[in-house]
Amino acid sequence: MVQLCSTNATMAPVMNTSIRLTAELNVLLNKAVLKTGKKRSRIIREALETYCRSLMQQPAGSLYDKLMAGGWKPIRTGIRNLSTDKELLRRRVRERAARDNS
Repeated sequence: MVQLCSTNATMAPVMNTSIRLTAELNVLLNKAVLKTGKKRSRIIREALETYCRSLMQQPAGSLYDKLMAGGWKPIRTGIRNLSTDKELLRRRVRERAARDNS
């Protein structure tokens, strides 16, 4: 749902969304409100914008990095170009997964 927010001086369209906070995060957010005098929604928007912008500045990471983050173990094939030949790496990963699942 797109609305025009009457509290926004520029009358820019805003999107409504809802989030669930843990009790600990809610307490932390309330402390931030008291300390800064800002509204909860503003603190959340600023934090989310900062986080998303920092993600966009990080390199995407290689397929190897993604696999390692997912708990994969290195494949010991003796083939030296797995890190540069993405299709060969994908094929080897599929072969390994098939062996592990059988």
